[in-house]
Amino acid sequence: MLITPLICIPLLGAAVTLIFYKEKNIQQWISSITIAVHLFYAFAIFNMVQVQNILVEYLGGWAAPVGITLVVDKLSALMVIMTSIVMLAVNIYSRLATDAKLESQGYFPVVLALLAGLSGTFVTGDLFNLYVWFEVILMSSFVLLSVKGSREQLEGGIKYVALNLFSSVIFLCAAGLIYGLFGTLNLADLSVKVAENIEDPRVHTFALMLWIAFAIKAAIFPFYSWLPSSYHTPPIAVGAIFAGLLTKVGIYSMIRVFLFVFNPLPDWIYTLLIVISLITMVSGVLGAYVQTDFRRILAFSSVSQVGFMMLGISLRTDWALAATILFIFHHAFVKSGLFITAGICEYAYGTFDIRKLGGVLEKDVFISIIFFMLGLCLVGVPFSSGFLVKILLIKAAIETSSWVSTGVIIMVSFMTLLYTVKIWTEVFWNALPDEEELKAEKIKEREMSSMMYIPAAILLLAGIIIGLNSNYFAEYGREAAKNIYYKSDYINSVLDTSKYKKDYNFLEAK
Repeated sequence: MLITPLICIPLLGAAVTLIFYKEKNIQQWISSITIAVHLFYAFAIFNMVQVQNILVEYLGGWAAPVGITLVVDKLSALMVIMTSIVMLAVNIYSRLATDAKLESQGYFPVVLALLAGLSGTFVTGDLFNLYVWFEVILMSSFVLLSVKGSREQLEGGIKYVALNLFSSVIFLCAAGLIYGLFGTLNLADLSVKVAENIEDPRVHTFALMLWIAFAIKAAIFPFYSWLPSSYHTPPIAVGAIFAGLLTKVGIYSMIRVFLFVFNPLPDWIYTLLIVISLITMVSGVLGAYVQTDFRRILAFSSVSQVGFMMLGISLRTDWALAATILFIFHHAFVKSGLFITAGICEYAYGTFDIRKLGGVLEKDVFISIIFFMLGLCLVGVPFSSGFLVKILLIKAAIETSSWVSTGVIIMVSFMTLLYTVKIWTEVFWNALPDEEELKAEKIKEREMSSMMYIPAAILLLAGIIIGLNSNYFAEYGREAAKNIYYKSDYINSVLDTSKYKKDYNFLEAK
């Protein structure tokens, strides 16, 4: 029972918070303690993985491929820690900035249910349960997205659910077809059987169906319209969770299923994916630059950053995948921190419109420094977490002679600098517009706790730690990538390979 607590801890916490439905302070404390315990246990699992490489648990004692299998490797361990840190930081912010109406409608129990869904996604060892955890995430996130019931939120929620339900239908259809062809949905078992039939056109079709399902979840071009339409509508605490974690589920699933199970596919598929990745990067950064709402800038920015992650998957080398894995890790902290920063500015000055903000640097140096440092991480200046992941991605692009990709990475990074400078200039450097002075003074009467800065500072610190320990994280990312491309360790850990009279060398990446 090593892995199950990663799912059971938040589910138990959600149940306990419901018992104290009318006691908001107790709910807040229970949720914070639950997430802290989850984070502690995630680090314990992380340490075990460093020794054992892969942990496996068979629910009910039914061994794979028959029963439900939970698996934690280096990639899963990193994702669970990332999720816990972001959730803990946002939960601290929520205690200080979330209004009573949101809390009264089940915010804290639903957040814990979402944590359980994310954890389940990252540790499941079969395709059907990946679908199940997707639905848990979808239900929880829709509640959070529309919980206050405003017209804007409901409109964003409907767009979010409509596209994601379409994704779920494609996913379920693909899973059914795969089971009909191979008689299994266990990822390790499926990897063996797919490798033996990798030239079958049906396999290529199923792989592309799954890619479309995951691309919708990840907000990849041309399926990203739901993200900028919905991320700016909920309370900022919810937006910070969404921006930091939800798109990562789609990218993680691509790595776990598309690369681990359905690899290698025909070259034209990977060429197409590279083109889609580059279009996603460019369209996202252009959308971010023309926005004036703080949250919408960050939402379009997330689309662009997802394109970087997709590019690392498409290039198909150890270093490229390492870049994607570390990009997920880095982006979760930086983007959630930026959303919280936007929320603090709105809390103090009453608007997300950057044209109506200004003078924050003079009035609040601390939050200005936090934004400045997070912005540097997002852009990718030397010694930051963003610099590490982009250098690794450029390295992989050069090694594969993907010169267009190299140029687009540099160009989009420069344009990221442009919209980051735009926010800095309008919000922090320029003076507050005269007509907004009186309104701002009235809003400043709202109580501002210095504790509100702690969540953004925690996330900034996580980004700084990645940048300052780049060698460790680069090597860790590469080891995690090798577990995906070189499948034997994973398969041998999950399956009783004595039943398979096969040479597993044919499973190694080509």
